[in-house]
Amino acid sequence: MNGIYKIMLFIFLTMLAGCKDYYIKTIINPDGSLIRTVIIKTENPEINFGDQTFYLDSTWQIEKQKDSSSSKYIYTAKKEFESADKLSEYMKANKKVNINVKLEKNFRWFYTYYVYKETYMKTNPFDKIDIKKFLNNNEYKQLVKGEINDSLSAKLDEYLKESIFEEFFELLIPAVTKNTGLDKNKLIENKNEIKNCIDDDFELDCIIEKIEKIYSAKVDDSVINAIEVIEKRIENKFGNNFLTKENFEYEITMPGLLLSTNANGISGSTGHWKFDSEAFIYIDYTLSAESRVANMWALISTAVFGLLLIIIMIIPRKNR
Repeated sequence: MNGIYKIMLFIFLTMLAGCKDYYIKTIINPDGSLIRTVIIKTENPEINFGDQTFYLDSTWQIEKQKDSSSSKYIYTAKKEFESADKLSEYMKANKKVNINVKLEKNFRWFYTYYVYKETYMKTNPFDKIDIKKFLNNNEYKQLVKGEINDSLSAKLDEYLKESIFEEFFELLIPAVTKNTGLDKNKLIENKNEIKNCIDDDFELDCIIEKIEKIYSAKVDDSVINAIEVIEKRIENKFGNNFLTKENFEYEITMPGLLLSTNANGISGSTGHWKFDSEAFIYIDYTLSAESRVANMWALISTAVFGLLLIIIMIIPRKNR
């Protein structure tokens, strides 16, 4: 029988094989409307637009062309949204990942401030362990920035492995003790014995052997069947929530002067990000930018009012 971790590795290798490149450009207009362009580079000559990380339907203008410099195909899709709320609502149709979009527009007389945030909600459904306690401060900061090197990636694999075990063990307790009369505290006390089966890739035979050793008794078929159900449940949970390996390059162009952003690079009022799907497996990943636009009418109105005020104050003095 395949162990859960073997299944996890198989799915992960499958993810690597299905690599796609996304180039996303978002222009935010002063009135709060947005123009979104999604470019997908893939080796597949045909793709299902409804099954992409960026759900695309018939309302998008979509063009397809062959990349002359590689064997990939380039799909370019463009659509205008009247507000960030409309874009966020549209993104709820995504099957792959939950993406929230927010735009705050604050009027401050001389200036109007814009704060844009686009958040990829984490896809990892196994979170029994607090990742902040698993990583040190520097590693967690790297993860927040989406700067994942080989060392951090290996540690994240260990975190996922440990998190899957925590969920497995939580389900294992009632599977072993319900209807058997076995003491659950004894199983909890010997948790590490079961955990050692991680090195054997969650093999059922290893788990059964450890349980029988803990209780010095044979387990019946009902326990074995229950453990197989748990294994299948975790396998499905993993397969339904993890993305194929995908690379993202983002451009967000803000109205007016760019004040702050967590982008990797800046050119004028445009922020640039580069990350892959691993950045939002374990935590929410947010792209943010803030800008301001000068309200010329307010500046002019204030100047005119000030000038009139000065004239009103000066004229009476001249008439004395």
